[in-house]
Amino acid sequence: HLPDNVTKIGNYAFSNCTHMRMALPNGLIEIGMGCFNNSWIVVDELPSTLTKIGNDAFNNCSNVTISKLPEGLTSLGHSVFESCKNITTMEIPTGIVNIYSNCFAGCGGLEKVHCKGDIVKIYDEAFRYDTNLTTVILSNVTTVPTLGTNVFSSTKISNNKGYITSKGANDPVG
Repeated sequence: HLPDNVTKIGNYAFSNCTHMRMALPNGLIEIGMGCFNNSWIVVDELPSTLTKIGNDAFNNCSNVTISKLPEGLTSLGHSVFESCKNITTMEIPTGIVNIYSNCFAGCGGLEKVHCKGDIVKIYDEAFRYDTNLTTVILSNVTTVPTLGTNVFSSTKISNNKGYITSKGANDPVG
């Protein structure tokens, strides 16, 4: 357990660690680049105080089951949740306007994504190889987001078995 006064976990702090169960402290503001990369860590919730998650922070962490990113999050790097196979749904908060390359790529269990913000761009391969992804909901977009290459490659969306939809901020998501 990390002390409650920890506000930042540095780059690669727990990279390649095995068999960790960690409650992240409530005052945590930033998770550094590669912080838990390739680790056997169990994380199912992020603190509400978190504003930044660095590149590759949870890359290849198969025991991560986070389903909702904190509402105050404004920075989400590339490849953050790449190959996190046990994530099944993801709610992305209003402060995120770009989904960077490979952010959720290889999340084989991911079925549904709800973006609550005004998504401007989804970068290359952001959801590539998410073989069960059928639904992406964009709640508050003001214009159609720019899509990079292979954003939905090897998903059910790319195989015309899923859909992308836009709903109003107060419309139920289901």
